[in-house]
Amino acid sequence: MQPYKRGGRFYNNKHDSILRRLKNFSWSFFYIRGHHFLSLLKKQRALANTCSLPHSCTSKTQTHSLELLPKAGPELVITWLGHSTFLIQVAGINIVTDPIFFGKFPILSRKIPMPILPAKLPPIDVVLVSHNHKDHLDIQSLQILSQHKPLFLVPAGNGRWLKRRGYKRVVEKTWWESERIDLSVGDQSITITFLPAIHWTSRGLLDINTTLWGSWLIEASGRKIYFAGDTAYGDHFSMIAKRYGHIDVALMPIGPNEPRRYVLDSHINADEAVRAFIDLRARHFIPMHWGTFARMGAEQHSNPMSLLKLAWDKHSHDLDGAKLHIVACGEARNFGHLLC
Repeated sequence: MQPYKRGGRFYNNKHDSILRRLKNFSWSFFYIRGHHFLSLLKKQRALANTCSLPHSCTSKTQTHSLELLPKAGPELVITWLGHSTFLIQVAGINIVTDPIFFGKFPILSRKIPMPILPAKLPPIDVVLVSHNHKDHLDIQSLQILSQHKPLFLVPAGNGRWLKRRGYKRVVEKTWWESERIDLSVGDQSITITFLPAIHWTSRGLLDINTTLWGSWLIEASGRKIYFAGDTAYGDHFSMIAKRYGHIDVALMPIGPNEPRRYVLDSHINADEAVRAFIDLRARHFIPMHWGTFARMGAEQHSNPMSLLKLAWDKHSHDLDGAKLHIVACGEARNFGHLLC
């Protein structure tokens, strides 16, 4: 599986097009503001009433306020900072994914605040970007991270955009390409590989699909951590498992689920996320891309989590002892003893 490129732009396949992306986006926009939205909300409220959710998933704040994050050490510690932003601490280094600390957009407002002041983040060594949509690549957040002088690993086409803004340590990757990072202790290293996804990109109307999108795999201290980015469901999950074996921890998006007709070819829903997790032969599931903003797609806050709980029960016979970790924003999960 390699990126399909035509006329200087990336596509998921030969049938994909810019017009298709614009059509789905515009129809989704009008759907959310139309009469269909009210009937959908009624169904979602009924669904939420049938699912028993942890308090952290239904709380209006759903945030663990942090004064200080743990120091990076030999164990694997993962902290959800909201949306698709994680602090991954492994092998003594700090990695941040898809940084978005603020979330003040014309159509997006952050419902769950950043659990720690960005200035109090530990020294960041690596920043991973899955694609350039504004809810995954935020300029204000990048400016804060640049003070740490991290290595920015980005999809093909994004390097020039970042370097024009003064970022020095930027490395572009296309699918299946890896970056080895040598550690200061002994002769140890970690490997970070850019992997396929099914999505699209743009910062505006004129640059649609001029940059690539994808997912990331971190291999460190004998552990494999998969960060799915944004993606639709496809056979790339089973292909990744075939090449790399089982995944220890998978960070998986679970929304938006609605309007399904218009997000089908760019986002997995909760049920597909569980199926993808099974395809990856993964052991630990941490959900992301839900609940952080006031609205993503046509969903209320807890709907993706309600659907995830149902999907987890539905596919329990295929999960073979895998564990679902529902973490609150700001909650750190130490996998040191869980992966022994």
